[in-house]
Amino acid sequence: MPVTLVALALVVVQLLTRGLAVGSGWFYGDDLELLTDASEQPLTWAFLTSPHDSQLMPGGLLVSAMVESAGVLPWGAAAASIVVLQAFASLACWAMLSEILGARRRALVPLAFYLFTPMTLPGLSWWASALNQVPVQLAFFLVVLWHVRYLRSGRRLHAVLAVASLVLGLACYVKAVLIVLPVLALSLLWWSPVETPDGSWTRRSGRHLRRHLGLWAAYAAAVVAYVAYYIAAVPNPIDTGETTPYLSLADTVLRRALGPALLGGPWTWDDRNPPLATVATSSALATLSCVGVVVLLGWLWRRTEAGIAPLLVALPYLAVSIVLVARGRASLIGSDSGLELRYLADLAPVLTLALALVLRGPGTLAEPPAAGPRLPRRERVIVAAVLLAVVGGAVVSSVRYTEHWHEFPTRTFVQRVAAESQERRLRVLDEPVPAEVVPGTSFPDNLPGRLFATLDTDRVEAFEAGTDLELLADDGAPSAVAVEGATSTGRPADDCGFLVRDEPVVVPMTGEPGEFFWWLEIAYLAGEDGAMTITVGGLDLEGEVRQGLHRYFVRGEGRVDEVTLRTDSPATVLCVDRVSAGSVEPVPVS
Repeated sequence: MPVTLVALALVVVQLLTRGLAVGSGWFYGDDLELLTDASEQPLTWAFLTSPHDSQLMPGGLLVSAMVESAGVLPWGAAAASIVVLQAFASLACWAMLSEILGARRRALVPLAFYLFTPMTLPGLSWWASALNQVPVQLAFFLVVLWHVRYLRSGRRLHAVLAVASLVLGLACYVKAVLIVLPVLALSLLWWSPVETPDGSWTRRSGRHLRRHLGLWAAYAAAVVAYVAYYIAAVPNPIDTGETTPYLSLADTVLRRALGPALLGGPWTWDDRNPPLATVATSSALATLSCVGVVVLLGWLWRRTEAGIAPLLVALPYLAVSIVLVARGRASLIGSDSGLELRYLADLAPVLTLALALVLRGPGTLAEPPAAGPRLPRRERVIVAAVLLAVVGGAVVSSVRYTEHWHEFPTRTFVQRVAAESQERRLRVLDEPVPAEVVPGTSFPDNLPGRLFATLDTDRVEAFEAGTDLELLADDGAPSAVAVEGATSTGRPADDCGFLVRDEPVVVPMTGEPGEFFWWLEIAYLAGEDGAMTITVGGLDLEGEVRQGLHRYFVRGEGRVDEVTLRTDSPATVLCVDRVSAGSVEPVPVS
């Protein structure tokens, strides 16, 4: 009982520290897209099974719909959803470890590794990522827990719960299909040799699988059905045709990222893409970390006589994970994608299981774990010092990572717009926001019309055409618009400029818009409300006319050699001062 209380205390410490870290963050990137989709679509089966980017995640979409219903940009609700999911995963981790090692002190070591490793922090801080990563970690622990209980008891209920846990993971993250790899290794390496001691290992393994054919058939059916639907429904967002850097990526993942992370690293982070931070451990220190990991594992194997079997539980999962990163992000941005620990977050539960199997030592899981030998005092001191160093490094790494989520461009931008909209209604150009706020690869979700769909639409409106529109500056402040590119020329000498009635008036242009997709600005003075037709580059665009001095903006594309204007009636008269076509910039405040 005291060991269980210590385990629960460690879980509480994790939830408090990680909860504070998550609470200091905010929505980023796909988070806002999830909220927008949830606000625009009813909660139906079609919505839940629709792909989000490259993910099939009905579980995550269900949580996002619940969070969206909590209010406007409800980060408190989003953070709470992460912490609740993490609480379930952490408790499931202890349940699994207790099943394998018993509620003994040695089980606290893999538990502490899972609870506090920086490997899981990047996947936890970003809400969209946490909706994938944390449920699949929960699913892994539950599958192993119920799988082991089923093999020990033979109860069908445990088999059903194991398959249901796998389905839970599949409902949240595509990498849940890999859960069956360590579970298969666990079955073949820790059960079949004892259940059928006669014959070769291959024969014994075959007998074991046939004996539990129903469970493995259920696992296979769930995985095959999911993969088939995934292939049919989810487009691949990354298909560059470039050579995949397998070897350099493997070096990056194993030596530069995983090695330091296993010892509480990376200790330092690269923040070139805030708030996302990647491993920035120096090459020399990363190599030294890998040496330290090898020495530590060698000592553990010597003391426990566990053999190489625990490695066989983790290595296939790790190898497939590297291949998936190589075929995905690495084909787009190179081997440095391996420095993103978020791609290794789901490996942490597998390593936790492998460490537990090392500490258990040789023998079958069908039998209760034997009491481990008591270490000599000198070795206990060394182990305590190593654990303190690793925990201290994990604290440093976690604190430094969390700092990147306190303030970052997306948060500053969106909160500034939300604050401005409370002062007055905003009518802005539907022009992509800065890339550091939402990457251009996320188009059209980088347009204000999508980005702010979760806000009160009466307070923030984005237009592709409209009168006296503003532009959101880099910090989110609404600003007057400057159009730079082609401009009108040959302006008549009278005070009216280009006089436009219901007969076409050609406005010659000089210069180039600079971009294929441009904004057209017409600065005019009108005596009454009405409408006008704008012809440019073969496009006929309809625009409104308002009485008084105004600027009309409309989005277009193609060449701009001249612009033809006419009003809808003789009574509607315009004095056009200037016509411009090109890119838009905020007017600096003098």
